[in-house]
Amino acid sequence: METIINFIGHFHPVLVHLPIGILLFAILMQIISKWKKFDQLTNALPFAYLLGAISAVFSCLTGLALANNGDYDADLIFKHQWLGIATAIVGGISYFAYQKESKFFGAILIVLSTLIIITGHYGGSLTHGE
Repeated sequence: METIINFIGHFHPVLVHLPIGILLFAILMQIISKWKKFDQLTNALPFAYLLGAISAVFSCLTGLALANNGDYDADLIFKHQWLGIATAIVGGISYFAYQKESKFFGAILIVLSTLIIITGHYGGSLTHGE
């Protein structure tokens, strides 16, 4: 069983780029859709936020499997892990907030963007060093 978990964990570096790209692209589409020329982009936003959140959950699961092999700095793993989980949660919240047209949606996107950047920084530090 441990071998399977380690195998699944090795997909984290590949899968982690999906939620980063999808969620940042969704935020970009959200901004661009404010111009009348691009207002049709709003049709794709619910799907983009949902797909980004789902891919973030899969990224978290593979990341947890990868973290178990003990090859990484424990402090960085802790920070990256919990920030990644927070990113997945806020990604899910962004989908529901968009659906409900929440007045806090802009703030949620700022938090989401910040989480993606900081989490990615720690992930890069784990992979490439400080």
